[in-house]
Amino acid sequence: MATSCVSPLTGFAFWETNLAYEGESIYNYLQVKNLSDRTILSTNVLFGVQSVTMKDKGLTGMYYDTALAAPALADNANSALILGMGTGTYARQLKQYYPKMNITGVEIDQKITDLAGEYFDEPADIPVTTYDGRA
Repeated sequence: MATSCVSPLTGFAFWETNLAYEGESIYNYLQVKNLSDRTILSTNVLFGVQSVTMKDKGLTGMYYDTALAAPALADNANSALILGMGTGTYARQLKQYYPKMNITGVEIDQKITDLAGEYFDEPADIPVTTYDGRA
């Protein structure tokens, strides 16, 4: 009973103390958490991670790190198209480990792209188109 009265006043995740942003877009419920070693974006979940920026610019310990092997395994991997850009986790890693790679992102949710620039240091030299990548 008490949480239903308090929650609208303090946000959905009223128990969180480290939220930099909480809101909704047309597609998602969004949370940006600012932790001591990383900033993370969660979408439509309370505990999952959609995107992450490490404050020391290292590896994330998540599936993004494994995906870094793809350009090394491909012949002449000089460009990447990222469908589902999120806040640019994979794009930042590609820029760090393959600095000459030409990268383009597609993200369906403009609000996530906006958060990427505000909270996640998304590289300004990577164009991001707001579009449904499935199309």
